[in-house]
This record gives sequence, C-alpha cells and structure tokens, in this order.
Amino acid sequence: VSNLTQDDIKFCKRNCPLEGKFIKDYFEVKDEGGNKLEYVGESFQRMPPTDIEYINLGGMQKVVREIDLKKGYKIEKPGKYTIKFKGDKVNTLPDSEEITIEIQ
Repeated sequence: VSNLTQDDIKFCKRNCPLEGKFIKDYFEVKDEGGNKLEYVGESFQRMPPTDIEYINLGGMQKVVREIDLKKGYKIEKPGKYTIKFKGDKVNTLPDSEEITIEIQ
C-alpha cells in the first residue's frame, strides 16, 4: 500500500495482503485469455474491525507484504496473468491498477 499524498492516512488491513494470508477474494486474477481465476482461499464472516487492525501511514510512505497467489487462486499452469487489487468499504482502499506477471 502506497500513500501518494503528503497527508497521513489511516486504513484497515482487513481484506488486503497486509493480513498475511487470504481471508477474502481481494484480487481479480485473469489468465492470458481474460478468464477470471477461481478463488480457493478462505472466506468467512467476521466481527467489525478493532483498533489494532488499523494502520497509520505517513505521507509518501508505503508498507509492503508478500503473499503467495497460489494459496488464494487456482493457478494451474505457467503463463501470463493480470492482477488487480479490489478495495472495499472495510479497508477503504481504492482498487489498484492492473499489473501483469509471468509464472514459469
């Protein structure tokens, strides 16, 4: 998550990679043919977020977390895939730009 403004921002780390594992379908992953890949990660209802689930991010700062896409999406073969983060009303983050990756 990058804060491209000069102002501090506060957002919830729920429903995004900052949780460290897949708990919701928060990416749109498509294969080279434009077919959306099936989400195979966990999914369940939770209570409203608590204060410790919020992150304060200073102006022009970012926070990075790696996550294994194969643990959340049915990636079965090598090839190029497009990925886009889908923000939601819980984390208040915007959708991301689409990126392309290649899996060997």
